[in-house]
Amino acid sequence: MEKLSIGIVGAGNLGCVLATKFSLSNDVILFTEDENKVNTFNKKMKVHYEDNDTYYEANIKEITSDLQGFCSKCDYIFITFPAFLFEKFSKNIIPFLNSNHHLVFVPGSGGAELFFKEALNKGATISGLQRVHAIARVEKPGEIVKESGIKKSLKVATLPNSKNGEICKILSELFKMKIEELNNYLNVTFVNSNPTLHTSRLYNLFSDFNINTKEYDYIPLFYEDWNEETSKLLIELDEEIFEMIKLLNSKGLNINQLLKITEHYDSYDAISMTKKIKSIDAFKGLKTPCIENENHKFVPDFNSRYFVSDFNFGLDILLAFAEILNTRHEKMSQVSSWYHNLVNKKREFKLEKFNLNSLDDILNLYSN
Repeated sequence: MEKLSIGIVGAGNLGCVLATKFSLSNDVILFTEDENKVNTFNKKMKVHYEDNDTYYEANIKEITSDLQGFCSKCDYIFITFPAFLFEKFSKNIIPFLNSNHHLVFVPGSGGAELFFKEALNKGATISGLQRVHAIARVEKPGEIVKESGIKKSLKVATLPNSKNGEICKILSELFKMKIEELNNYLNVTFVNSNPTLHTSRLYNLFSDFNINTKEYDYIPLFYEDWNEETSKLLIELDEEIFEMIKLLNSKGLNINQLLKITEHYDSYDAISMTKKIKSIDAFKGLKTPCIENENHKFVPDFNSRYFVSDFNFGLDILLAFAEILNTRHEKMSQVSSWYHNLVNKKREFKLEKFNLNSLDDILNLYSN
């Protein structure tokens, strides 16, 4: 494969892994809005592959905060920003896009295809990974990042759908793994990953929390202390997702490449799924997002992406689709309402903002 001009948006955990990985055989430019990172990050970056305790390193061609210059030099742009930055960033980058650009969201959920929908009108493509290729964590900022739990394959959807084969071939070369073509972007939008995995766990951990009076002596680990109550709730949320999928399949959209959560975790009920989640090596040691207060007690960290992204731009997106489609969403509403009441903020994500007001509107967009 010829060298590609690749841009990575976001110099965090995942962005640094991808920038280094793709720099092994391509020219890569890393974009960050943080000027301090532009000045301090090392262009020769290492990835510590934890699964077998090995390292690989590569030279990133450029680190920049100049978005217009970045877009002028890159054809394939991988966006690793969290979903809560999508609305602002889409307005910044879309004026610089054209028909040569391929936007790849890692992962592709969080409303990526909606916030960046105007890019399609400029001839650009939008691709989304159903899940990330691995877990990434910074070891030494700007120098070393950890990578673990690399998947054997990835699933990708593209708008327009006709471009998916071409994009998947490129991604297979870049990631050095099998890429499965998804036949509809809703296979990504409805992904039963963080939007239900994280939110069900946070609800289970903190459903008794009162922002004025409650604090905790101890906070369980997020995954290693996973319990059956969380698994039951997760399965119930998953069932509501598949109610939407059943309806849309009956209308011809063919959303048939998303595994039920029990299948994804190779389990058959809440008991077996709990055992499986607690045993995953890549999940071990991951703490629950919390803050130690002046009393040396713990409270939830509502600024964590687990809260900010996975409710507002995860579960709330699923709930918005369920409301438009008029499918069962009692558990989604319960968990979403708990969060918004807790932080005293109204649910803001609405599909109407993107001119999706009916089943027909959804069919028109995702049949493209």
